[in-house]
Amino acid sequence: MNNVKFIFAGIVSLGLTSAILGCSATSQPDDSTSTSTSGGGAGGSNVTTTTAIGVSPLDGPCYAVFVANAWGRHAKLSLSYGGQSYDVAQFARVPSGVGAAAQYNPLPAQGLPPGEVAVLFLSHRPGVYHPIGSSLECPTAPAVLLDTAIHNSGRGTAFAISSDTPITSYDILPYGGAQSYLPSASLLYPRTAWGSNYLAVAPHGGNNSGKLWLGLVGQTNNTNVTLNSPVSLPGGGNAPAVTANTPTTFTINAGEVIQWHGADPTAAVLQSDNPVAVFTGSDYLRVPTANSLSGGGQDSAHQQIPHVSALGHEYVGGGVVTRRADLALEDMHYRLVGAVDGTQLTWDPGPPMGAPTQLNRGDVVEFSTTSFSSSLHKTMASPSASLST
Repeated sequence: MNNVKFIFAGIVSLGLTSAILGCSATSQPDDSTSTSTSGGGAGGSNVTTTTAIGVSPLDGPCYAVFVANAWGRHAKLSLSYGGQSYDVAQFARVPSGVGAAAQYNPLPAQGLPPGEVAVLFLSHRPGVYHPIGSSLECPTAPAVLLDTAIHNSGRGTAFAISSDTPITSYDILPYGGAQSYLPSASLLYPRTAWGSNYLAVAPHGGNNSGKLWLGLVGQTNNTNVTLNSPVSLPGGGNAPAVTANTPTTFTINAGEVIQWHGADPTAAVLQSDNPVAVFTGSDYLRVPTANSLSGGGQDSAHQQIPHVSALGHEYVGGGVVTRRADLALEDMHYRLVGAVDGTQLTWDPGPPMGAPTQLNRGDVVEFSTTSFSSSLHKTMASPSASLST
């Protein structure tokens, strides 16, 4: 019997797969000897890619990254995009206040102060707005005045953020919270936490939801990647078409993005000869439940997912606050993906209705429940994890 790893994704609360890895140390070491999962050595480096929204009039809304400095020294930040460096002082702001009272203060010359958060406004399409009337532009001029998302399948360019001090980063699209109507966010893993072997998991599909997608970001030029998906992934825009159950090999360069749009990549296996980053999402997510049939308003959705060796053996499904107007408990959807045959699942206090007790490689199981506030999956051993394509 294999006691191995699987992915437990809350597909209403789209942060659970992204929360498997932490991006800050439990204690702060002396600067002269510091290393951290927030970056390499004494610094930090993150790469992120703009995702598309499945409502064409809204293309190119404000894309931003939050950077948190939990260390005891200022963090000097830098940004590059498409081989060009940008002056961070022109588009990074340290916010204070809430809502209409928010103030966007300039980033100090010495860098982001300890204990502070900066917002890096990366891009927007000038004039973008929601049909209801709200502007979807950034509150200050971004680094790039373009729609930097890849629409449909294709290749594009990632933003690279670096720091001389360990940082924690997370992105949001569009920036603006509820007033932007469509926000989605993800923790961004530092380059040191990237891997070369992935099992893809995407959000819930169907139910008049948007199109699902899979995206890769390269770290090293001429990286060879092999992708084997249980369903065909449409090509286009120099992204190769992937035929179901047929390994497809291609190359990706540093800072390059390849995206497949229009099919569910869940249970696809990726293997590369250098580390890459993997993102999945939906361009217009809708998640109805048995007792919330409308599914609420639709939003974009994206998440950076961990590589196979970073998957764990215990997961907590906390659910989210009910969306019902009467505040009654709402069913929460969960999606599980098996990584290796014979994975045994143990639930605490017991398996919710519809939840499996065993998974094999490639199994994709969804269930919904209101019967628990947390559930655990436990396995007995910690074998080396590598999935072949």
